[in-house]
Amino acid sequence: MRRLNILLLISLVLICQACDDFLAKTPSDEVTPESTQAFSELLLYEGYLPNSQVVNRMLYYMDDDVENNYPTSTYSSGYRDADIENKLFYTWQPGAVNDVINNTAGNTYSATKGVLPWQAYFKCILGCNIILVYADESVGSEIDKNYLKGEAYCLRAFHYFQLVNLYGWPYNDEKNDPKVSLGVPIVTEPEIGALSLARSTVEQVYSLIVEDIENSIRYFDKGKKESTKYRVSSLTAHLLASRIYLYMENWEKALEHARVVMGQKKLCDYTQGVPTAIFTAENDDILWMYGTKDNVWGIGDASLSSSAFVASYSLYESFESEDWKDARADGFFSVARDSVFDSHYDYETGQVIKELISTSVMVSVLKYPTSTSAYTQGVRVTEAYLNAIEALLGQYKAGNAGAGNEALQLLNDFRSKRYVSAGGAALPGIEMKNADELIDIYRLERRKELCYEGQRWFDLRRFGMPRLEKIWALDGNTREKYVLEKHDPLYVLEIPAYVTDLNSGLQLNETLSSPRLPVSL
Repeated sequence: MRRLNILLLISLVLICQACDDFLAKTPSDEVTPESTQAFSELLLYEGYLPNSQVVNRMLYYMDDDVENNYPTSTYSSGYRDADIENKLFYTWQPGAVNDVINNTAGNTYSATKGVLPWQAYFKCILGCNIILVYADESVGSEIDKNYLKGEAYCLRAFHYFQLVNLYGWPYNDEKNDPKVSLGVPIVTEPEIGALSLARSTVEQVYSLIVEDIENSIRYFDKGKKESTKYRVSSLTAHLLASRIYLYMENWEKALEHARVVMGQKKLCDYTQGVPTAIFTAENDDILWMYGTKDNVWGIGDASLSSSAFVASYSLYESFESEDWKDARADGFFSVARDSVFDSHYDYETGQVIKELISTSVMVSVLKYPTSTSAYTQGVRVTEAYLNAIEALLGQYKAGNAGAGNEALQLLNDFRSKRYVSAGGAALPGIEMKNADELIDIYRLERRKELCYEGQRWFDLRRFGMPRLEKIWALDGNTREKYVLEKHDPLYVLEIPAYVTDLNSGLQLNETLSSPRLPVSL
């Protein structure tokens, strides 16, 4: 079967292939659409990320929900090449992306450049563009065409949202005006373009994202209803819209779309039991699942002592209380103790805890199915409730007292479905506080609820890009500390060098001029 090769020059002459069953070329080289069903299959293979964990893996190492664990069991001789490669992201090294591409270490990200975010997301955008340009000419019902376009608009909005939050400053950044700061190039056509396509501003990219997600909802409303959780839907689009507007601090619109989801889906109650794995089709909390499993920092790892990266113990500790138990602690994590560390760095206090010398705690994540073919990323109903709380708190901080009361009610309801007591007593509600105090409480709940779901790095960016510290074990006894400063240039991911080599119009992001060196403990 012949393949249709499509060139996307922005992403480094990336080739996207689709079967002639989906698109056929006439002798005049014009693209002739076929059935709507064929286009739907094309979108499935070219518009959805096949392995989101690999694409986003670097982000998990960069945020503060993961820590280093010197391996002493299976890999008793020390770190593997893959561990050293991932250390580049863990310690926020400039040039980490290019080092991975050049295969300076074990290259766990694959030898192909297409698994890195820039190429992977633009490839999917290209697939969406094909659908949006040619779907109307396909053979099929208007209902099917509308639903297909709803999918394509939703996916394109999502892919551009990921890209602009990887390679551009946050929309709400106090130092960089979105009208001026650089985002990513905008490509809405499947045809070959010019070699020198410039980056659009962050505001321009967000304008396209907003237009796409609103178009998605409009077309979904006119199309047929689907029930599968492996493809985006109308509720997925509303949830993503609430996320997009939240990042823009458009509190009214974020709340509007969150309420659509909340009006149709209840908040899950973990006090009645946490699912054995969050990302399963059987979980009513899931709206959309995507990406297959990739074992990172002990996810499903039976031998934590051999894992170079584990879940942050400081995060795990935040689930514990003297009087109340967070039901998520046992549902989200598995804890093991090992004599690996002679000290443990506490991210909350900024101190090295010496009492854990002989009983180091290592934490793995249980959110995901153990199967390597399982879907391990997605969009959950719970996020709509969190987004609604944040939007209301944003309005409260702006002077709307009524919004503050509603935010407090929602926050207390959320917490009542997360915390339990041994005696079965009801969780006391939080009393009204000023906006900043409630925001702090909310942000901790958001971090705990959405940990390891690909949102923490983006949240750190839009919450002011705080100073972060990481500890790395050189061996079983020696430690070094790395610091990501507040508003550090590496809060924005570097564009791969080979992209800019082929696209001279692509301006680079700011970065450090030399490797990030450890500082004294």
